[in-house]
Amino acid sequence: MRALTLLPSTTMNETNCELTYVQPQPIDTVLALKQHANYCAALEKLGFEVTRLPANEDLPDSVFIEDPVVVLDDLAVLTLPGSASRVGEVPNIEAEIRKFRRVERITPPGTLEGGDVLCIGQRIFVGISTRTNLAGFNQFREYVAPLGFEVVPVRVPGALHLKTAVTALDDSTLLINKEWIDSAPFKGFQMFNVPLTEPFAANIIGVGKRVLMHEGFAGTRAMVEALGFEVLQLNISEFLKAEAGLTCMSVRFR
Repeated sequence: MRALTLLPSTTMNETNCELTYVQPQPIDTVLALKQHANYCAALEKLGFEVTRLPANEDLPDSVFIEDPVVVLDDLAVLTLPGSASRVGEVPNIEAEIRKFRRVERITPPGTLEGGDVLCIGQRIFVGISTRTNLAGFNQFREYVAPLGFEVVPVRVPGALHLKTAVTALDDSTLLINKEWIDSAPFKGFQMFNVPLTEPFAANIIGVGKRVLMHEGFAGTRAMVEALGFEVLQLNISEFLKAEAGLTCMSVRFR
């Protein structure tokens, strides 16, 4: 398994980062760099070979490397971010992605961000959000449906991205915040709703029976451990302030 990461920029702060649903808070960029190093080490503990790409100081949100690209087994789709300030992140990652996959891309008027794309087996759920529109969804579906994927739209009225509010513990079990998204498209999955006091806790990285989770979500951790998963805790407080989560800080693929 491989994971691509990108070092945080020193311009990643409460003024420069794109914020939609969270209030600005001061971001400690020195602490963020330490937390990012710990994040990469945690991915290695989960079995990933981690590539650490250099920071791009001109792009404050570029550490959230998942958003400019969606990588599948046979294809990578370069996205078109819904925020104008993030469009420059796409060519920033393209050369690296082309080392591993053939490439397609989303074009105007479509927009798509990787944080809105949740792959579970042969189904891909795509959030229709403030960052991903129906035109982007339709383009993405045209690219991946011929590969055998069922592509399902999901309304995201209360969060930045789909994966802010739902991720998979395994191919049949989801952590979800039903307050932020339409859960109907996930009928048939076991859905475990995160506590109302931990609304951001549904964003995790699961590999086998091990789960990487932000350390501040004690209630969710207890619930996940009761389901038989081993929880690895990590502090990403500075990235949460930038309206991010664990998944968006890396591109993970086989």
